[in-house]
Amino acid sequence: KQWINAKQVKDALDVFKIINASVPKGIKMEDWNSLCWFGTLYAAKQKNLKLAKSILAISEAALKSDKDNASYRDTLGVARTVVGGKRRWQNAIKDFRMYIDNTNDTTHKERRQQFIDSLESALEDPSRKKYENLLTEDIIDQLLNE
Repeated sequence: KQWINAKQVKDALDVFKIINASVPKGIKMEDWNSLCWFGTLYAAKQKNLKLAKSILAISEAALKSDKDNASYRDTLGVARTVVGGKRRWQNAIKDFRMYIDNTNDTTHKERRQQFIDSLESALEDPSRKKYENLLTEDIIDQLLNE
């Protein structure tokens, strides 16, 4: 977590991979979720799509064992939105809908509905870039402070 907060995302990802491969019980789901959340957002701020894709790939594998956890699905939705691509955006919409149905936080619900609206518009617009990050710098900063 300390590396993630220090924006040393690549180092944190490497350490997580090593620990997960060598420790019998691996890494706690909450820690994978934190790596995915903060790592993806910092990668987006750095405009480092390759790093965001790496984080998403390993996080999808790690978090799939608890696919009914709304917080994890919200994290995956954000990561999929950042990385982009039609299939990822479609899955992000599903993630955000699941999160909206399972949270009582009205501010988060409204923001996630805005994400859904943006994603649906992007999917309908053939001029959109395939791997366009739909989250603005301001939204990324807000998400980092949630």
